Amino acid sequence: MAPRLITVLGILAITTAGTTKSCRLAQEADDDNESEDFRITLELQDGNGAATTVFRETQPIRLVLRVRNLSDDAASIDFTGERTYDFVVLEQDANTIVWQHSDSLTTLDPQPTQLQFAANEEKTFTATWDQRRQSSSMQVRDATYEARGVLLFDEFDENPRAENAFGSPIIRFTID
Repeated sequence: MAPRLITVLGILAITTAGTTKSCRLAQEADDDNESEDFRITLELQDGNGAATTVFRETQPIRLVLRVRNLSDDAASIDFTGERTYDFVVLEQDANTIVWQHSDSLTTLDPQPTQLQFAANEEKTFTATWDQRRQSSSMQVRDATYEARGVLLFDEFDENPRAENAFGSPIIRFTID
């Protein structure tokens, strides 16, 4: 009986070693804005690729969202459509959207999509904002704004500031 139990346990160990975790899209955020399995960060860059939070008027702003699988196992995240990530620029301390990356995208396929990550893999998503208001294409005024990048979650379109583990911390930046 003991050799048979050891054989069964060995088979279980071998078959579970290559499994993939599947993560739900909307998970509760914790204090560091990390889900149990992923770290989400946002960096703003100038035209030379240098990280900064101060930009000259009309200077393109590159938004870089990094998503790292913190697990030693492969993992996947399921989405309800082709749109898997987004960026927004908001007026300071308000929900007023100045620019949203997905507004410039062509029609996206509503078919479910899955992002797959190898163990400890990091994926990077980028967009460039030309400092124009989405609604009017007018140059924004010199002021302080806030940016956020997300892997798309249910509440994001209604409230871009909604706390969720798949949203980056909000970054405050200035246009001079």
